[in-house]
Amino acid sequence: MAVKSRKAGKSHILKGKSVLLRFLVFLVLAVGLNLLFRIPHASVGFAWFLIDLTVSVSAWLINLVGIKAEVARDVIVLSNQPLLINAECTAIYLMIFFASFILVYPAKLLRKVVGLVVGIPAIFVANTSRLLLTACVVEFRPRYFQYFHDYIWQVAFVIFVVALWWLWIEMVVEYEKKTAFPE
Repeated sequence: MAVKSRKAGKSHILKGKSVLLRFLVFLVLAVGLNLLFRIPHASVGFAWFLIDLTVSVSAWLINLVGIKAEVARDVIVLSNQPLLINAECTAIYLMIFFASFILVYPAKLLRKVVGLVVGIPAIFVANTSRLLLTACVVEFRPRYFQYFHDYIWQVAFVIFVVALWWLWIEMVVEYEKKTAFPE
């Protein structure tokens, strides 16, 4: 009887090491990809592509709702104030954070691919929607711009990314476990 409890204790310790290892891999991925993206010239092409895409789609959406917006390279020009779109405004760092979560989570490769293929575009859509709402704040309540930009959107976006990761676990990974046939 004592042997069984020792084995159970050992597997619990090994499980803890697995969690620690996954956490360390997550840190290496998240920090490493962030640093890689920040190295001058290493990601310049991709950074500008993402900035251009974010500016173009956001300006299109802003114009679609009736607010006049023009594009000047990495700036969305509104009547009250320009919105400078830099790398942080593209949500790339939250995409990296999300992708790192997905990649270290213990799931089958196909489930990870589903998470990335659905999650990364969802973050992009949420981000362009955020920029649309920011343009509305700039146009109709400009004095609240700094508050929304610095506080509301930062917190809301982190909550969104964590919720997206949780949804992926519940709807893709756990759903497969619940509906799988016993072996």
